Amino acid sequence: MSLHKSKALREERANIAKQISGNLDLIQKAETEEARRQELIELNEKLWKDVETKKRVIDQIERQADLESELNDRRGTLQPNPSLSDDPKERKEQQKLAVEAYIRFGAEGLSEDARSIIMPSTNVARAAVADCVRSLKGMSKEARDLATTTSGAVLPNEYWDEMEKSMLAFGGMREIGRTIRTATGNPFVMPTMNDTANAATLVTEGGTSASVDPTLSSLTLNAYVYRSRMNISREMLQDASFDINAWVMGPDGLPTRLARGLNTAFTTGTGSSQPNGVMVATSSGLTINDGTAINYNDFVDLEHSLDPWYRKNARYMFHDNVLKSAKKIKDSQNNPIWMSGMALRAPDTIFGYPYTVNQDVADINPAGGGGAAGDKVMAFGDFKKYIIRDVVGDGFPVILRLVERYAELGQVAFLLFSRHDGDMLDAGTDPIEHAITPS
Repeated sequence: MSLHKSKALREERANIAKQISGNLDLIQKAETEEARRQELIELNEKLWKDVETKKRVIDQIERQADLESELNDRRGTLQPNPSLSDDPKERKEQQKLAVEAYIRFGAEGLSEDARSIIMPSTNVARAAVADCVRSLKGMSKEARDLATTTSGAVLPNEYWDEMEKSMLAFGGMREIGRTIRTATGNPFVMPTMNDTANAATLVTEGGTSASVDPTLSSLTLNAYVYRSRMNISREMLQDASFDINAWVMGPDGLPTRLARGLNTAFTTGTGSSQPNGVMVATSSGLTINDGTAINYNDFVDLEHSLDPWYRKNARYMFHDNVLKSAKKIKDSQNNPIWMSGMALRAPDTIFGYPYTVNQDVADINPAGGGGAAGDKVMAFGDFKKYIIRDVVGDGFPVILRLVERYAELGQVAFLLFSRHDGDMLDAGTDPIEHAITPS
C-alpha cells in the first residue's frame, strides 16, 4: 500500500472531522430536539470509530515506509555471512527459512547453511544461550535438567529488524522514544551537561568576564533480561501448510508479547533492577483540576510548565480516555482543540502538538469512578530524550526450543530472551513533564 493511499485516507478523516464538528454544534444548540440530539451523538460515536480505524491504517502505512527506509540503511553495515545471498530479499528469505526450520525441527533438523545463520558460533553466543537455559527459574530442578538437553539459537540482526516492526506497532514508547543498539550488554554510559547557568556578558575594554563551569553528569543504561514463552502443539509443528514462523515470531507471537512487557517497563518501570519508566523519570508539571476528566486549562498549564526550548519537539502522551475527553473540548471561539492531520504524514494534534496514546499510562477515569490521587495521567515534552537500549549483537536475542518440558502435553515450548533498558536523558532541565490527579 503506497503513501498515496495514506494521503487519501487523511483527506477522508479530515472530512469526517468536519462532519463531527458540525454535529457537535447542533448537539449544543438549545433549539435542537432531544431525539435529534441523541441521534447525532450516536452518529458521532460511529464516526469517531471510523476516524480511529483510518488513523491506525495511516500509521501502519507510514511506519512501514519509514522502517523499510531505516532498515535498508542498516543492512549496508552488516558483516556478510558467506551462507547468505547478497540480494536483500533472498537474504531475508534465507533467514526466515532458517528460523522456521529451527522452530519445526530443532537444531538437528537444520542444514549446514541454516546452522551457520542462526546457531551460536562463538564462545560469547554459546555462553549467552547457556545463561538463558540456566535462568529458567520458574521450573523445578527436574524440568531445568530436561531443559538443558535442548538447543538454543541466536536470531540474526536482520531478523530482529523484522521483529521490531511488530514491536513498533505496540504501545507507543518505542515509536516516540530514541532507540539505540549495542553489540554487548556492558553498562552503557551517556554523558549529560547542563550549561543553562552560562550566558555571554557585556564587558568593557580590557575587562574580564566570569565563567561558570557547566554541570556534568551521566546516564548509565544496563541490560535487563526479558523473556516471553509460547507453547505449540506437535500437530501444528508437523503441519507443513501451517505458517509456524508467522505464528511464533510474527505480529501475534513472541515479539508482541515482548513489546507489551517492554512498553509497560518503559512507561511505568521503577528504575530499580528494571528500566526507569518515563512517567517515573519525569517531573510533575501540574496537578489537574478534576480527577475524572482533563479540561482546557489542564492542557494549557501542562504545555507552559515545559521549558520553551523543548516545546518545538514536544508531544502529549496519555491513556485513550484522556483523548476521549480532549476530543470534546472547545475553546472560547467554539473551535475544537483536537485537530485531524490533513497533510501527508501530518499527525492528529491537540493545540497543534502531536500525541501518542499509551494504555500503560494511568487511566484518568477507570470504570467511571475516577483514578487514585496522584496518578500520573498525562505527559508532555520531547520524548526523544527517553532512551531505549536494545542489546542486539553476538549472543542476543536468543530463542530456546524446549522439547521435553511439555512432552506429556504434546507441546514444544519456545522462549525468546532479549536484553533492554530505558531511562530519560536529563541534565536537570526536565525535557518532559507530567500531570497528576488531585488528592
